[in-house]
Amino acid sequence: MFLKNALKHSTESDESLKLWTTAHALNFRRSHKELFLKGEYIPLIAQKERKENIVAFLRKNEQSCVLIAGGRFFTQLPTPPVGKVCWGETSLLLPKNLKINELKNILTNKIIPIQKKNGKLTLNVADLFQDFPFAVLTF
Repeated sequence: MFLKNALKHSTESDESLKLWTTAHALNFRRSHKELFLKGEYIPLIAQKERKENIVAFLRKNEQSCVLIAGGRFFTQLPTPPVGKVCWGETSLLLPKNLKINELKNILTNKIIPIQKKNGKLTLNVADLFQDFPFAVLTF
């Protein structure tokens, strides 16, 4: 609930929103220490119209994975920088050997489906950033 209210009034609560996001991401990192210390680092490639406006990577080991993604160069994006109006058909290419069908965003609790297009696994950025232009996803 905090996230939705903060986004509606983002100019008034930017600092609170940044603090809230940082705290949640760091708590996740603390509780998954081995994944971040020893997990394989895989930079992800974005494709289509907003590919320059997203940075993302995956950390994975045999037990789990986490995908971290964030928007960037916000002055080039519509306000607010969320949803299909902003991100269009932009997608992230995922590793072919990823054996999951969906990921859960720990910041919004939303389930994001992994799509298979032309033999490639992708994640739709408009779905990923439907409510907020930063995501921490796991399964």
